[in-house]
Amino acid sequence: MKGGLISDSVLYKLFGNPFYYGMFLWQKKMWPGTHTPMITKEEFDKAQKVIKRKTPHESDKNKFAYTRTMRCEECGCIITAEIQKRKLRDGTINEHVYYRCSKQKGPGSCSMPYLKLNRVEDKINETLDGLSIPKSLSAWMFETLREDFRAEQELQKHTLENLQRAYERYENQLKNLFNMRMNGEIETDIYETKKAEITSLRDESRERLGKADTRLDLWLTGAENDFNWVQEALEIMGSDDLPAKRVLLQKLGTETILKTTGIHIELSPLFKLVRRTQEVVKKESIVFEPNKSFIKSDYKPSLDRLPILLGDYRESNPNRRFHKPPC
Repeated sequence: MKGGLISDSVLYKLFGNPFYYGMFLWQKKMWPGTHTPMITKEEFDKAQKVIKRKTPHESDKNKFAYTRTMRCEECGCIITAEIQKRKLRDGTINEHVYYRCSKQKGPGSCSMPYLKLNRVEDKINETLDGLSIPKSLSAWMFETLREDFRAEQELQKHTLENLQRAYERYENQLKNLFNMRMNGEIETDIYETKKAEITSLRDESRERLGKADTRLDLWLTGAENDFNWVQEALEIMGSDDLPAKRVLLQKLGTETILKTTGIHIELSPLFKLVRRTQEVVKKESIVFEPNKSFIKSDYKPSLDRLPILLGDYRESNPNRRFHKPPC
């Protein structure tokens, strides 16, 4: 700490560390240590009552939706939150939630100003509004993608059947080769050479079978649900469900930074795609009527780019990638 004052977060960690009464946390379980305790369990429990919490993380998570989901632009420390109260002239208490840098590097290490909760959520809502696209368009995009991949599915099915037959053929060849050697029909050197050749071909077939991904329908369904998740997210933002809001922000962006002007959300690959899709829709000035069936020919040719964008996302998302069948 280089002679500086101990920050509040460091003090909380010190007072909340079970190591001092002879225990330690490992793999989410408490274990007795072999070291000499500095305090008793009763003294530790009394300290917890004084600071009125179990751990800083649990306390923050129960009271505030976005703690530990953001970082400070100035110093890189995590963002915490606090409630500030003000007594009004009529005697009522006015409370506001503020997000601020945790200043884990010590007092005076960061000059980032506090940010009011409503400004954080205004930015999240603004981001979600910029990602909202008509469900009719989303349905057309995924149906188009399904049509494009139906031929690929047939090819994959045919290829998998061929690979399976090849694998079984090589297995039978190895068995026959072994029987021939046991019956003395071939010499040892010829047996070993042929065995190595067939084993290599069999293992190659097995490897290609293992790489083939037959979960296209699951991928499409999951991606479509993600695509339409924005509408659900807007409803979550209008609720008091703090855990859901925390998950929402984590899903929305790969990184969220607290800045002097507000927060910056670096969108995840999925939502970058959604934003690009909406830009195409706005560019073409397309109006979708909820109760009208979507007819592709009604709209400009550049809409053909939309399923291609979805394909771009498929290729950039390794967790949901659909591999082409091995040739």
